[in-house]
Amino acid sequence: VGSAHFNGTQDWQKVLDSLENYETTYGTAPDDRKNVAMDYVTRALIQLEDLDSALDAFREMQTAFPDSEITARAAQTIYVQLSQSYKETGEEATLRLMAGLLELSNSKGNPDYKTLRNESRHWADLGEYDKAEAVLVKIVDRFTGHPQRGPDVQKRILPDLGHIYLAKKDVQRAKATLDPLVLAPD
Repeated sequence: VGSAHFNGTQDWQKVLDSLENYETTYGTAPDDRKNVAMDYVTRALIQLEDLDSALDAFREMQTAFPDSEITARAAQTIYVQLSQSYKETGEEATLRLMAGLLELSNSKGNPDYKTLRNESRHWADLGEYDKAEAVLVKIVDRFTGHPQRGPDVQKRILPDLGHIYLAKKDVQRAKATLDPLVLAPD
């Protein structure tokens, strides 16, 4: 029902109307269809600029389908909208929600450099240094030696990781991370 309206449409209200009573109308549908329907509802609400309702729909989806890649993709969709809101308000609660959404989205599948990088920055900005460190280490492990991202690891990620160690007052690890960068012939 939803996919017929969702793919290529601009009538987002029609998508919501067609899925409004999905649980009662299609209650015996397989879970993957329910998960997709909830994703359509979330996306439609975003397109209708009802972010609060979209967040509520997403939270229901997260509760019902916490391990689903569809839920992880929906987290990314919500994140994009929240980042616009955060640029306008700068509210810490929004930043914390954004970090949590990326944490969920990055925990599924094969996250890209940019989303991992954003997650690490958000945790660092929130003073959540253990979480920032874990994400930065994941980036180092995954992208060191990568043809395009390898130089970014050296120029951006390792310095950030060193700063996280300093913020955690772990001078030994900070020194071990930063010394090779300072002494590098580049």
